[in-house]
Amino acid sequence: VHGISRLHNISGIFVTLNLTVVLTPNAVYKVECLNIRNADIDTPFPNFEVQIRIIDPQSSSVLYASVPSVHNSNFTLNFVKKANTLYTSVLGLSSSQAAPTILRRGQYSPLLTLSLGEATLQALSVSYETSGLIVSPSTINFAVGQSQTSFRIGVPGTAQLGLRAVIFTFSDTSRYTVPPVSWVQISSGQVNVNRTPSGNVSAVVGGRSLPVTFDLSDNPPLNDLTITPNLNLTFFNVSPAAVSLTNDRPYSSVVFTALNTAANTSTYVAYTLSGTNAANFAPPPPHYVQSVAEATTASSDDPVLILSIDNSDSSNSSTSKRLNFTLDKVAAAPIYYCVILAGQPQVFNNLLILGTVRNTTLSNLGPERPFCSSFGANRGSSVVVLNGLRPVTGYTVYTVSQSLYSRNSSVVSLTFTTPSNGGNITKIIFTFSGYPSDANRQLFLCELANKLLIPPAKIVSIHGDYCNSPASAIFYTQTNTSGGLPIIFYPSDSEVDTYTVNLTTKIDAVKGAINSTVYGAGINWTGFINDGVIMPIIPNATFDLNPYVTASGIGLGGLSLSTNGYFYLGIQAENTAIPTGIQLRGGRTAFDGRLGSVVRIYIAANSTFIYNFTGLIQNTTYTCLLYTSPSPRDS
Repeated sequence: VHGISRLHNISGIFVTLNLTVVLTPNAVYKVECLNIRNADIDTPFPNFEVQIRIIDPQSSSVLYASVPSVHNSNFTLNFVKKANTLYTSVLGLSSSQAAPTILRRGQYSPLLTLSLGEATLQALSVSYETSGLIVSPSTINFAVGQSQTSFRIGVPGTAQLGLRAVIFTFSDTSRYTVPPVSWVQISSGQVNVNRTPSGNVSAVVGGRSLPVTFDLSDNPPLNDLTITPNLNLTFFNVSPAAVSLTNDRPYSSVVFTALNTAANTSTYVAYTLSGTNAANFAPPPPHYVQSVAEATTASSDDPVLILSIDNSDSSNSSTSKRLNFTLDKVAAAPIYYCVILAGQPQVFNNLLILGTVRNTTLSNLGPERPFCSSFGANRGSSVVVLNGLRPVTGYTVYTVSQSLYSRNSSVVSLTFTTPSNGGNITKIIFTFSGYPSDANRQLFLCELANKLLIPPAKIVSIHGDYCNSPASAIFYTQTNTSGGLPIIFYPSDSEVDTYTVNLTTKIDAVKGAINSTVYGAGINWTGFINDGVIMPIIPNATFDLNPYVTASGIGLGGLSLSTNGYFYLGIQAENTAIPTGIQLRGGRTAFDGRLGSVVRIYIAANSTFIYNFTGLIQNTTYTCLLYTSPSPRDS
């Protein structure tokens, strides 16, 4: 076998190419397999002929072709049949039948997507062959409940020009077909570093300009790329003196300061690039910086900022919100803002810093993950649209402005709740002839997700676990489990819900199919009851301020919630940093070590209970930690 010696699983069929010719090393060829039989047909196919052709992808000419020689009606091509294939994978790269994706040296591609037909019921890893290219992140995984994941392909600065094949395979080839081989074209040429604003820049006399931002988010550099402004420093200063763009943060900005010079003084600014792959980028376009007299703003004036909801058009929905930032008292100023989930503590201290860091997305907010951004604004109203919000979810926006004379406005906040998308957080109580074990509960949750076509993370038991993801903390309950297993269903995050609408009807329709699968595992599902809607309201907690203390234990009494929900309780030695809520829920210390004792307790509204921490060390001072949540997965 010469040239091609690997065995690739393309679409469920193994094909071995035995070549009698020697192909050119390191060259790219296109291989066509003609007349391959349907892998789902087990019966012989009369007059079955297989033909292999090797094609030059540049000229599309056939270099070599096999001679059709299989005419035996009893011939069956060896293949691996995917009898239980669930989903077809689709790669967000051009296939060999379309124009290949263009990649350039020294750069990463735009975000590419690898997607599954439905959310995966188990963790899935993806391996790849990229002919010397670089994939970021280096490990591509699908978590339970994910239906797609994103990545970039990077090209080394010394990569050979021409076509490259990108081959992906899944860790579970019994459930997923292999994505088609995709092709990328390595090309020469430069990518322009975007600059905002694109024209000339003004700086107020004795003050600053609005930020000048450089952005390579679409094609981040493979290695650090440094941008240095070059200008006459007699009349103007620039801060910082240089900025670096990276794959992790492919954007940055500089500010120009007019050094108490007269109005209408200007200087020419050009930019130089340095770094390993600087030659693969074109510098930002040059411009002038001009000093301007600010007739309407005194250097002692503080900006005034008003934040409101803009209802001028239909952009507001269950997944988006239009915000109106109104700037007054100054002619222009940058505006910084952060978005957090309503009810969460404000975990940032300096909006002027975090406002320049895009550290998460609005669909991925958490107690320690605010969404922050900034923009330059003139006096008057500026509209920002927040997309990717979750329906029936509360958000709080904090914003501040800083004048071009470095004077800050007051911090302004606004809280709003997105409307419903037609779905509700719904609790269904499932009854069984015997309460299911942990393993059987996992199996049952997986079957519900599979048959209802709902992502596994949207179906959570009262224990806090979901399909293939056991509960992360000890479970302790005040409820009688003999009454059934409560399972909570969450609506989709899309603008219109398809998960919880008519949920009981959908469950009833798949009951027979689920029972036929789980009965053999010892699960006898007997019925279900719709226990109503769970309102996503953070419950207020009360408890006794004087715990009951013994030589080896501490008892917390009077624990109560204003609504049905969960207590997370932990304990640690005094004089230790306090963990955040999300760390406590995961049983972790403030430094992400293991917290000795954490429990999750579900109680009904206005009921009370006592919990005892035991096995403690005598003559030691402890800090008790409490955190509340309306449901097993909401914060």
